[in-house]
Amino acid sequence: MKKRLILISSVPLAIAVVLGVLALLPPSPGVTKANFDRIEKRMMVAEVEGIFGGEGEVTRDDKALLAEILGQDFERDGKSLKVRGDLRVCRTWGANDGSGAQIEFVDDCVVDKQWFDTDETFLKKIRRWLHLP
Repeated sequence: MKKRLILISSVPLAIAVVLGVLALLPPSPGVTKANFDRIEKRMMVAEVEGIFGGEGEVTRDDKALLAEILGQDFERDGKSLKVRGDLRVCRTWGANDGSGAQIEFVDDCVVDKQWFDTDETFLKKIRRWLHLP
């Protein structure tokens, strides 16, 4: 009887210990809402890439666009062109489920971020997890 009582009481304790250890582990890299929420303004591009586990796709680059319009490198010979406003670089990261993040950088620092949820249904998620067509 005592052995059975000890066994029954040790199961919740073991579950609590396992959950506690899992909670203390650092989050794994990847494009998730939880990792997106860790990104803060003034973080560097390298920090964001570390959180998401890779480089994002550049979807807007004001410096490259300006250089293309001017037809030259506007920062050569130590002289730079004075531009009103910030020259932004926008990068996007996509998750497997169709959700994703869009982060805007100025001078390689985060200035704005946006999360896009997926429109994937529960049935489609199950099919994707099971690798079914």
